[in-house]
Amino acid sequence: MDIVIDANVIIADPWFRSQKMRVLLDFAEKRFSQVLLLEPVEMEVRAHFKREVTARANNIEAAIKNAERIGIRDTPQFEATEVFKRTLTAWEENLEKLVRSRRLFRIPLEPSVLREAMQRATERIPPCIESGKELRDTIIWLLFIETCKKRRHGEQYVFISQNTKDFAAPDKTSLRQELVGDLAQNGLTALYYPSPEAFNKEHAERFEHINLEWVQARLNLDEVVNSVRERLKEVRNSYFHISDSDYRNYYEPMFVEHIRHLNVEITEPVLIWDFDEHSIEVSIGCGINVEASVECIRVNAPRSTNFYSDYYEDIDDDFPYTRVLNCYAELGADISATVSDDSLEFTNIEAIYPI
Repeated sequence: MDIVIDANVIIADPWFRSQKMRVLLDFAEKRFSQVLLLEPVEMEVRAHFKREVTARANNIEAAIKNAERIGIRDTPQFEATEVFKRTLTAWEENLEKLVRSRRLFRIPLEPSVLREAMQRATERIPPCIESGKELRDTIIWLLFIETCKKRRHGEQYVFISQNTKDFAAPDKTSLRQELVGDLAQNGLTALYYPSPEAFNKEHAERFEHINLEWVQARLNLDEVVNSVRERLKEVRNSYFHISDSDYRNYYEPMFVEHIRHLNVEITEPVLIWDFDEHSIEVSIGCGINVEASVECIRVNAPRSTNFYSDYYEDIDDDFPYTRVLNCYAELGADISATVSDDSLEFTNIEAIYPI
């Protein structure tokens, strides 16, 4: 089995450290499969990583300088340019290590792919859209096809991309019909997955004694709740909803100030992976209900009650620019844990997402 992962998958985890990526690489190694890194994918990931590191390093440097301006003492030495260089070098070394260990296989870009991609862009053939955009997706897709043709013909091929808009059918779990036609023309078939998690769910191992009840009896839920509490300070403000309907049209949640109520419940699925180093890891689904005091920012203003004016006269008094409001959120989470004999140790929160 050859597995191609799109840039958006790697951008979400550029160091390949999350459980879902480690599971994917481990599966390929155990089943004599190969995870292929297409050259345009690598180029996009590298460019995105450089932009992200530069922006974050500059923000840290600016924050330290601002702190020093108001007299804060003992601030750390931080040179954004040097930090960028060291971080990029470390990332490049990590990528090369994965390639040298044959966990990733580089696939170079072919000139013929570029010519056909341009032709598709002019004729608006998917994954190019009506506006002629998505040339990058077209290049990746055509290189995927060429790679499959040149490798073990008749084998099973996998394409993983979170870009369901351009690659997936309406069900979001299979390839769009035009792309299935591309494969058929070349005597190929391929499986599509919208995420590494979707792939891993189909290939997770089965242990009869490790089920939902077994996990619920052994997982330290207090540790999970504390970790969720910390992560909620980082989640997107769009996950929260303002409780008071009088303010919903005028404010948007921004920063969590205080969590008043937090409930975490273990749900299915429980997915299990037995790594080669004799450790068993479990991926567990959770449901989260949270009520919090959230700093909100004014994004709209009510119209005046004065017949002669369109402007609310006391806007800053009654609707200040920022206001702390009661908010709520219903979320899901994927957490990882490690099995040791008959015990279960919580290790990390892999993802938090709105339901």
